[in-house]
Amino acid sequence: MKKKILVILAVLAVPAAIMAASGDNVGLGTEGILLPTLSTGPTCDSAAHKGIMYYDTDDDRIFYCDGSAYKKLVNQ
Repeated sequence: MKKKILVILAVLAVPAAIMAASGDNVGLGTEGILLPTLSTGPTCDSAAHKGIMYYDTDDDRIFYCDGSAYKKLVNQ
C-alpha cells in the first residue's frame, strides 16, 4: 500500500516542464493516472529530478528517476 501511495505522489510531483513537453497525456483521470509518454526519458541527474516517471513507448515500460539514472519500474 505504501508503494502505491508513493507512486501516486511521485506522479503528481512531475515538474511542469515535463508535463508541458508531453502534451495532454499527463494527469489524474477517472480511469487512473496518465503518465507522460516519451521515447526518451527527460533529464535525471540530480535529487531535484528524483521521482519523475514516464512511460517509454519504445520499451513499452514505465521508468522512474532515482536521482542519478532512470530505472525500470518492475512488478515484483
